[in-house]
Amino acid sequence: MSWQAYTIVWRLKAPLHAGRGKVGNLQLTRPYVTGRMMWGALTERLARLDAATTGRPATETEQYRQANAHHSLRFSYFFPALRENDRLVRQWPPEDESLFRYRFLDSYASTALDYEQQGALEGSLHEVECLMPDTRPAGSNDESHPVYLVGVLFVRDGTPVPWEAAVARLQLGGERGYGWGWVEQARSPAPATDLFGYALGLEGAEPTVTVPDGKPLLAHTFAQGVQAQGEIEPLVGREWGDGEEGRGAGQRVVFTGLCYAPGSTVEAGATFRIGPYGIWEAVG
Repeated sequence: MSWQAYTIVWRLKAPLHAGRGKVGNLQLTRPYVTGRMMWGALTERLARLDAATTGRPATETEQYRQANAHHSLRFSYFFPALRENDRLVRQWPPEDESLFRYRFLDSYASTALDYEQQGALEGSLHEVECLMPDTRPAGSNDESHPVYLVGVLFVRDGTPVPWEAAVARLQLGGERGYGWGWVEQARSPAPATDLFGYALGLEGAEPTVTVPDGKPLLAHTFAQGVQAQGEIEPLVGREWGDGEEGRGAGQRVVFTGLCYAPGSTVEAGATFRIGPYGIWEAVG
C-alpha cells in the first residue's frame, strides 16, 4: 500500500476561525487549520459532490459515512503563508509571536438583539478571533499582503475519491453561516516530495514524516514516546452521535489523547505516522 502526496495552496478569501477555546467573551482561534477541520470540510464537500452526481440529498447520514475522508485521504495541518519573490513562505511558528498576532489576527464583536427592550440581549455579547485574509501593515514602509494556506494532501493509491474537485473550493472552520472560512485554490495541486522541508515516507500503511533534531512539530503529536519541549494539551472534540448520548451533530464527545501542540520542538530527530485526523504518532 502506498500514497501520493500533493501540495495544496489556497488563497484565504474570508476570515477564518479555528476554535481554540474561550476566555470570557472572546472565542480564541488557532492560527492554522487542523487535521480535524480538514477532515470535516473534505467529508462535507465529497458528500455534496456525490449528491450532485447521484441526485440523492446531501443530508443523508449514510451518505456522509460513505464520503468519510478517513477512508483514503490523509492531510497535514495547513499554515498561513505569504508570497515572497515568486514563492510561498510559511509564517508559522513565528519568530515574533506579538508581531505575528498583530499582522495576521483580528477579532469581531457581535450581540443578539432584544427587540422588546430595543437593545442588546443580556449575556449575548461575544467576540470571535480570526485569521485575516489580508495582513495588517506592520509599519509605514509595509503594505497589506494576501494570506495563503499551504499544506500537503496524501491520497491512497487507487482511490476513486474525486479529491481534486473537493479541494478546489472549501469552507473551513467556524462562523460559516456568516460567510467565514472560504478558501479558493490558488494553483493546481502539485506532487510533493517533502512536508515543509521534512522528509516523507509514502510506502507504508500510513504516510510518515521525519522531523530533524530541534525542529518544530507541525501537527498535534501524541505525547507518548516523544522527546520534545512545548505545550501538551488534551484533544477533545464533538462528533455525530447515534447512541445513548443523543443523535445528531456534536452529540458525542470524543477524547483523542494527550498531544504536544504544533510548534513544540523535538529534542531528538524522529519519524511519525500521519493519522486520519492529521495527528502524528511516533514510529517504533
